[in-house]
Amino acid sequence: MGEGLEDNALSPWRFPSGVTAFTHQGFATSFGEKDIEMLGTQATRKGVSMLDQGAPGTLEMMSAQGDEVKQMQDRNLYTDLLMQFHQALRGEPTDMADGEAGLKSLAVAQAIHESEKSGETVPVRYPQHLNGAVQ
Repeated sequence: MGEGLEDNALSPWRFPSGVTAFTHQGFATSFGEKDIEMLGTQATRKGVSMLDQGAPGTLEMMSAQGDEVKQMQDRNLYTDLLMQFHQALRGEPTDMADGEAGLKSLAVAQAIHESEKSGETVPVRYPQHLNGAVQ
């Protein structure tokens, strides 16, 4: 949709523990789902319509013990962000991603981009820190 812009990424992951994962990130996909799904050996969890500013979604949980669906609370994520920003300014812990998480996210995106261009597996190279500054 971005006409020349890269606005979708698919990536398989294998963690040092042996766990594998697959992600798809699409930022300009018309009528795309706004879900997150985690498949495990003991259960599956799916957040339906949870990755946007729209109406609250549901959390579906499926396991050998049965299926359960929970309605999520309606929240204004912009208000949450502003409140947590003020918490961070006061030196209080927050649930939101911090600058380090942002740098890690950028490192992942760069590895995906490099892998797509080369057709090869590319390890994620996280930034090294020295006295709190990114080198």
